[in-house]
Amino acid sequence: MDQLKKDLLQAHLKSLESICGIQEPQKDVSEIFDSFGESRGGQLWYPYIGSGRGRGPLVELIDGSVKYDLINGIGVHGFGHSNPEFLEAQINASLEDTCMQGNLQQNIANVSLLKDMLQLLNKDGAKMDHVFLSTSGAMANENALKIAFQNKGGSRVFAFRNNFAGRSMSMSAISDKPQYRQGLPYSLHVDCVPFYDADEPEKSLAETIKMIKQQVHRYPGEHAMMIFELVQGEGGFYPGSKEFFEPIMQLLQQENILVWIDEVQTFGRTGEAFAFQHYGLSKYIDLVTLGKMSQVCATVFKTELKPRPGLISQTFTSSSSAIHCAKVVFKKFLTEPFFGVNGEVVSLHNMFVDSFAPLKKEGLISGPHGIGTMFAFQVLDGSLETTKTFLQHLFSAGLIAFATGSNPYRVRFLLPLGCLQAKEVAEITSSVRETIVKLKHI
Repeated sequence: MDQLKKDLLQAHLKSLESICGIQEPQKDVSEIFDSFGESRGGQLWYPYIGSGRGRGPLVELIDGSVKYDLINGIGVHGFGHSNPEFLEAQINASLEDTCMQGNLQQNIANVSLLKDMLQLLNKDGAKMDHVFLSTSGAMANENALKIAFQNKGGSRVFAFRNNFAGRSMSMSAISDKPQYRQGLPYSLHVDCVPFYDADEPEKSLAETIKMIKQQVHRYPGEHAMMIFELVQGEGGFYPGSKEFFEPIMQLLQQENILVWIDEVQTFGRTGEAFAFQHYGLSKYIDLVTLGKMSQVCATVFKTELKPRPGLISQTFTSSSSAIHCAKVVFKKFLTEPFFGVNGEVVSLHNMFVDSFAPLKKEGLISGPHGIGTMFAFQVLDGSLETTKTFLQHLFSAGLIAFATGSNPYRVRFLLPLGCLQAKEVAEITSSVRETIVKLKHI
């Protein structure tokens, strides 16, 4: 059986060798896109329906085109397409007895997965005890919210302005995105405070501390937790700093308010596996949520916050293939040199910064911005119209990216690890430059 699985893997990898660069569409599939859009109740943002084939940073679509995938499911496919270790994990998972695992029945793979998760979480002194798996980042965040309220009581949450936590009812209330909750009733009391301003760091800290104190005084005992996006993802790839976060967390501890770190987009993408490790904040955290690149989402908490029976549960923990692939992610992060100043995450970031430097010098972009493999830049005036037009033209040129932030809007990449070489970075940069130049003359 093992040899059969190896032969299958090698045969599949061999079949993907033809995917080796950008390819133009080979056929018109507009009828399929239109039909799919009608079935789902809205058109896709891009005319992207994959064939199920991809190789490294490249993905093949059903029209026969091949493109560089630089958004990767908004950060989910952290090692690109058809990574051999992921394919092997999926082959093994496909032969298990069930497709999905759930609250009552979980297979043996989960045992080692949870141990690896806790080992990586606690490597810098955090003291997290328990992991509860879930199928989405929003569900992981919902579980953290419920755990915090059950343990602390109250009815209020602190969050940063321009944060994004998900699209469930509660997460829509927490997210500082009014356009995402049009028509929804308010399900929570959320107090949004200023995020870190790199141009005025001391002023932004003072304003945030002042506002937290004011709200705590106004609503004594009503704030159960504060959710921290240490790098704002949907907000525009704005990193914070330890000097900003640490005094806030110290104040929250004094006020008996839980510190909840949302790592759904940042996991695996900063200088360390977790952004709270990157900023040296391990000793302050009470709850952590993670997802996207982890394949399986999770809520992590201390023993003293252990929820009472029945508070958190779900039919699906996740699919067997996602669980097996999650094991690959955590083993790689525990044993391979992805993090630290000389790790692959920082090296890949620096490679793109260096490659994009001439674009900045020519005045074609502002930035780059972000951190690690969260890479962003502003195109020309940064307006919504300019950014959307640029992204559509870039897609046609063979690169898939997405927007982030607002006023100005930015183009964002969520770069895949282990599959981008210098020549490919140069080709990507060249395509970006050509697309901006064409856009200027439209």
